[in-house]
Amino acid sequence: MLKKIKWYIKRLSVMSYRELIYRFYEYYEQKIFFIQYKFKLGVCSSRIFPYKEFVFVNSSTRCLPLLKWSSISAVDRQNILNGKHFCFSWEWQWSDSKDIWNISLENGNKWPAIYYSKIVYRQGNKIGDLRLVWEPSRLQQLVDLSLLVDIDDGVFADSVSEKITQEFEHWVDCNPFLIGVHYISSMECSLRLLSVIISFDNIRAHNKVSTDTWGVLLSFVWSNANYVSKRISLYSSAGNHTIAECTGLLYAAVLFPEFKEACQWKLVAEEILFSEFERQINSDGGGIEQAFCYQAFILDLFGLVIKLYESHNLVIPEALLCLHKTSCGFLNSFAGGYEGLPNVGDSDNGYALSKYLNIIWDENYCNDGLVVFDKTGYTVCNNSNINQQIVFDHGSLGMSPSFGHGHADALSVILKMGEESILIDPGTYTYTGDAKWREYFRSTRAHNTVTVNGLDQSKQESSFIWSKPFSSELFNNDTSDGILRLLAYHDGYKELGIRHWRGLVVFPGGHIIVWDFIDGKNSFDLQLNWHLGSQVEQNKSTYRMHTALGSVDLHIDGGEVEIHQGDVEPIMGWRSHKYGVKTPISTLSAKCHTALPTTFTTRLFFDDESINDEIIWREISVLKGWII
Repeated sequence: MLKKIKWYIKRLSVMSYRELIYRFYEYYEQKIFFIQYKFKLGVCSSRIFPYKEFVFVNSSTRCLPLLKWSSISAVDRQNILNGKHFCFSWEWQWSDSKDIWNISLENGNKWPAIYYSKIVYRQGNKIGDLRLVWEPSRLQQLVDLSLLVDIDDGVFADSVSEKITQEFEHWVDCNPFLIGVHYISSMECSLRLLSVIISFDNIRAHNKVSTDTWGVLLSFVWSNANYVSKRISLYSSAGNHTIAECTGLLYAAVLFPEFKEACQWKLVAEEILFSEFERQINSDGGGIEQAFCYQAFILDLFGLVIKLYESHNLVIPEALLCLHKTSCGFLNSFAGGYEGLPNVGDSDNGYALSKYLNIIWDENYCNDGLVVFDKTGYTVCNNSNINQQIVFDHGSLGMSPSFGHGHADALSVILKMGEESILIDPGTYTYTGDAKWREYFRSTRAHNTVTVNGLDQSKQESSFIWSKPFSSELFNNDTSDGILRLLAYHDGYKELGIRHWRGLVVFPGGHIIVWDFIDGKNSFDLQLNWHLGSQVEQNKSTYRMHTALGSVDLHIDGGEVEIHQGDVEPIMGWRSHKYGVKTPISTLSAKCHTALPTTFTTRLFFDDESINDEIIWREISVLKGWII
């Protein structure tokens, strides 16, 4: 109870006066919802609608435009047909068991079938991580199934239509409206709406949907859309959830205008969506949440709205279309698809609709050279000659006021050689699971940067709230003589009288110098961490990693170096390549207790071609001169 009270106090601390009024109104609405549910006064999902009046039900042709999809391999195709859905690193198998939708993937525990607001689900609950049980109930496996309708001249059409209908109706039967964990988040309801609407539109041409199923679908759409319309995430809760909720609501409103509430749904969702998308995407295309996974998520969602509006001759402001295009360019600068995105900020490996949706990635994008995103705070250097990518993070903590999906990763560096990760961001692992692991993976020591006295650059107040956010800025950059020089700083330790400067020097052959200058007074415990994507061999003071493109040697001056791998007291030497899964890695830590100012110097060089000491000191002198 005390922990719950503390959480509410922290949550209230980031709310404005206007939000408190809105929260009171929302609380009142939910009480009304509960009373209506309790006495069956019109919120039941089994409400009957005259299906013959709905164009979406009676149309013989698609109501939505064809979308661009990535190809599905023969193995994936067979898994989809067999009802196998890969959730993170777990295999989820469809069955007609009543409990299939409410079993926690990581431990087999069952979530209770009670009114959604009565379920204890936050961090510290006794069942598991809520995000893991939500994944299959997004019903995105139905979308994947529907993509097989037209493959091989429609040979799978009958079985696909039957499987989609069976699985959808089973979900509705097993999850009565407002009962269970799948109604806790209105975003989940909205993502389900998208999956169901698009899946049934994809199979309609084969006329395999019965009138009874159309009736179930109409009740499902109305009840969920009506529910979402009353629970849109606003104020301090606004973020990617808001974009998802409005997208699902717009699909329901535009495709089912026969519902008397549809006009109001559209007015509300459109106004919020347009203003939120403009707020959440910076002018340089980066996302203010400082989480690449979620930026791809909202770009897919807004892209789906663009396609919907185009097919129904509806208008989206040109400025937002341009912003969407710019933001797609931002992500394409880092990767050509979901799998290649750097693990910056939180990531739950979720999709807006399906991992096969391919509307924001551009295979023809010129992903080479240096790009500085000043507003969002990233510099990416892609060198195609040596197949190297360097990402330098000089961005902010995230989306105020709670900064929920941001990590304390100021001045972190990520390095890839070809498809292999050398210096990595360890990832996210969990949201509502074990608190100590959630704390670690978003902490400063879990990133390739410097910690002071073991503290984070900002203060973790709860699993989704930070306080005392840092400021970070790229101070200078230069490429005039073919050598890339970057200098940035952050003030996350300003209460200790410290400013951390980091200089990055990249030579044409790919050799790298990272120079850390910790400026201040008095003595402190300092720790520079490098999280490695492959196994490391130690040769005296040099640490070697092997890649398909050759060896990478790393040398650190400025502290006593230790290798951590899979440590738990304290936690160090771990990565989470997919949500809910953690594995040991090698982490190099250079530690010292020293008076300030002081420095660390890290050198990365390739295939035994070391960097001449004289050149190193020359480049460091340039960086020092910029500071002075």
